[in-house]
Amino acid sequence: MEDHWLNNEKALQKMVDLKAKGLFYAIGISINRWEPWNGVRSVKFSFIDCVQVIYNIFDQNPKDELFPACQEHNVAVIASVPLLANLQK
Repeated sequence: MEDHWLNNEKALQKMVDLKAKGLFYAIGISINRWEPWNGVRSVKFSFIDCVQVIYNIFDQNPKDELFPACQEHNVAVIASVPLLANLQK
């Protein structure tokens, strides 16, 4: 996930407006690349509620920058492919 979409203020405002109207409860992003630091800027925006990121025994990169940012901004984390070690047997 690249964070270029954060530069589209009209789209961001629309998401915030729809959430405020109760049309959905939360806004989440999925970081499907092996570069979790791409999501740090997104997490720092106050409207992101949840991040899905690859985190397992082989890839623990999110703990360096992404997890601290999520904790600081009260953003939930969903670990993607956490059982990858078991799947590779």
